[in-house]
This record gives sequence, C-alpha cells and structure tokens, in this order.
Amino acid sequence: MKTMIMIAAVFSLAASLSMPVGVRAEDVVKEQDKLQTQDKLQIQDKLQTQDKVQSQDKLQTGEKLQAREQLRLKTGKDDEKSAVGEKKEIKEQTRTRDMEGADKAKGEAVRERTRNAGEEKALEKQERKQDRQSVREQRRADKAERRAARSENRKMSGKHK
Repeated sequence: MKTMIMIAAVFSLAASLSMPVGVRAEDVVKEQDKLQTQDKLQIQDKLQTQDKVQSQDKLQTGEKLQAREQLRLKTGKDDEKSAVGEKKEIKEQTRTRDMEGADKAKGEAVRERTRNAGEEKALEKQERKQDRQSVREQRRADKAERRAARSENRKMSGKHK
C-alpha cells in the first residue's frame, strides 16, 4: 500500500512540475514573436521616415534650383557671368602652364628628393626587418632554455625514462 501511495505521489509531482514548463515554453515563444513584430514595425517606421526626409530634401533642392533659375532670368546677368567665367578660365589655364614649366625646371631637384626618400624608406625597412629577426632569435633561445629546464625537471622527478 505504501508503495502505491508513493508511486501516485511521484506521478502527481511529475505531472505538476511538467505542466508549468510547457506553459513557460509557450510564453517564451509568444514573447519572442511579440519582440520580432515590434522590431519589424520599428524598422518599417525608420525606413518610412528616411524616405520622407529624402523626398523632402529632393523637393527643397528642386525648389532652390527653380528659384535660382528664375532669379538669373530676372536679373539678366547671364551674359556678364559667361564673360567673367571665360576670363577666369583663361587665367587658370595660363597659371597651370606656368606651373608645369616650373616643375620641369625643378625636375632634377624633385628626382633627387625622391631618390633620397626611397633610400631612407629602404633603410627603415631593413632596420625593422633586423629588429624582427633579433626578436625571433631571442624567442627561440628562450624557448630552448625552457625546453631544457623541463627536460631536467622530468629527469629529476623520474617521469622520463
């Protein structure tokens, strides 16, 4: 009789403990679904606001361009601007020609500077390479020392035959 009561108690205990686990799992799934839908809605809202801002920016730039065009047509200074623009362009062209000529005259000095810079870079690179090599050698020496010390310790303790 005692065993029957114990078996019934164990089964009822197991059933009472398993029920909340199933309910909790369902609650977790529902909560995850809610969070996912909220995230999706937030992303959609952000995209919509970005689209609205972009369309407003496009409209504003279009309106600005139209206003400028109307102002230009009203003032009638279009011919003056083109003449001034041509003068500036000619000045810019002559200035660039002068600069090209100066570069040719200074060409040898420029070449010498670039050679020197190249040699300096090569020296720096070689120094870095030597530094790395010495660090590697030091690491190898340290590793060999540790290996020898471990070997000695093994021999002393009798683990190594």
